[in-house]
This record gives sequence, C-alpha cells and structure tokens, in this order.
Amino acid sequence: MKNVPRLVPGWTQPIALAATRLATSTRPPMPVIKGNGKLTMTFSPDGGGEPPNGRSTSLKVRGVAMSMYNTDESI
Repeated sequence: MKNVPRLVPGWTQPIALAATRLATSTRPPMPVIKGNGKLTMTFSPDGGGEPPNGRSTSLKVRGVAMSMYNTDESI
C-alpha cells in the first residue's frame, strides 16, 4: 500500500475516501453507439424558456454514451 503525502502537516486524523455505486446499482440507460454521428446532451427547462448551450461531440467509433449530474443538495 502506497503512503499518501501529508499536505497539511498538522493533520493527525485519518481521511476516509469512498466511491458511490449509485450509477451501477440503478442501471441507468446507456445508449449503444453503433456508428458515426453526433452525440448531444440537452436540458429542457420546465415551463419553457431557453435551454442552456450544451456540448456535443462527433463520434467516429462504436461505444456507449453516459452522462452524470449532481444537485446542490448532493454536493
């Protein structure tokens, strides 16, 4: 096991690191990309209004598309 360098010299308590398995346990839909095309993620505000500019990318290989979000309460 590798030691983590001490960045705060006076810190003496252990630091706990954890990873959540929410995404793998709830099995979100992951579209399978079967060819060339453009992948875009969009957000549609309730009650209309202008959606924020999203990012898109051009894909030239097969793969799986995934996305992630956090709410203010979960951060």
